[in-house]
Amino acid sequence: MSTTYRVYIQPRTSLNAYGSEIDVTDSVKLSGLQTITRSIDSSDYNFSVYTYNDIDIAADNSFGKFNDVTDSRSIFPYLRDLSKVRVVFSKDGTDYITYRGIINEEATRADIRSDEIIFKVLSRDSVIRKAKVESGTVGNGVSYQLAINAVLGSDGINRVLNVSLSNINPAYNGIVDDGSKFNNVDVRSALNNLLLVSNSILVLDSSDNVIVKSRNQSAIPPLLLFGKGNSNFRENIVDIANFNTGLHRLFNSVKINNTVANNQTSIDQYGAKQKAISLEFLTNPVTELAVGNALVSEWKFPKIEVEVTVDTSLVQGYDLLDRVSLDYPLVRRPTGRFIPIYGITKFGDAAEPFPYITGSIVIAPTTAFKIIEIKENTRNFLSVLKLREVGTGLDDGGF
Repeated sequence: MSTTYRVYIQPRTSLNAYGSEIDVTDSVKLSGLQTITRSIDSSDYNFSVYTYNDIDIAADNSFGKFNDVTDSRSIFPYLRDLSKVRVVFSKDGTDYITYRGIINEEATRADIRSDEIIFKVLSRDSVIRKAKVESGTVGNGVSYQLAINAVLGSDGINRVLNVSLSNINPAYNGIVDDGSKFNNVDVRSALNNLLLVSNSILVLDSSDNVIVKSRNQSAIPPLLLFGKGNSNFRENIVDIANFNTGLHRLFNSVKINNTVANNQTSIDQYGAKQKAISLEFLTNPVTELAVGNALVSEWKFPKIEVEVTVDTSLVQGYDLLDRVSLDYPLVRRPTGRFIPIYGITKFGDAAEPFPYITGSIVIAPTTAFKIIEIKENTRNFLSVLKLREVGTGLDDGGF
């Protein structure tokens, strides 16, 4: 069985064009690859935090292949900045894309003495950081769908990402009251605020298409994970940690500017936990209340969260918000030579006593989780998944 990571670079050939992809794995010091992280809603005591993962890639530059365009030996016929990078997890001849990024020339450094170059690679959606919203881009009274499409319309963004209105489908498609508040704001801030009020997330598909959608889970079959007490000896969890009830991510009161939306049932049960948000582009109390109600509906009740460590190969084909079934039963150990069974064996007498049953937590496989963070360690081929129970109510978190 062969397991490795491979690295590919797709250089720019002009301002708006890219050449063929080049396999540079033999030059990359794979031991220098970092943990690759992608996450959504995974920061404690908060929600709608969108993480752009950056990584460093160290490579041998003894032959000048990674120098800029001024060196004839270089693989870059144009600027290194914004050249595309793809990191692939490969097992037994099958490749799985684990990271897609772009080179950030500002933070790329070469060590002449050691002939080593370290590329700072940003996730591809990081091009959003460098763009500004031009004046007049967002009008008054436009929907969140149209506003998101507009702020993503700069040439710098479309040079790397594909933006289409048909792929922008926010969970709550409200109205921007004052579009002028987006004038000359950086696109990332504008986008994060629009995703927040629309109760939506942004992801990229394998073709660099921008997808804006709700937090609903995909329809693919869930990832099946088993703990050490599994009766069929299918244990595939390396470690499990940080089990909690999810109370730290409960918000049953949301204040948008001066307008407050509450869920009284949750407040009566758990006490008031308010999130206050200031948004200048919302000025109408009716609009503010609608946004607050959408957010309260999403976060009004606690959901179980837990972290599990598994072999990275198990995670391939799964992404953020995909479902997970976690079977973690109690562990039964015999008090004698074997565990007695029902039937002709008398269960529980002196000759055949009950087994020892150990374990502090039971997680039933019927509890449905979703992935909110993946930390992929490129050195030991293990991944840590942060899981959150699906649903928004008290009784909708199962399969």
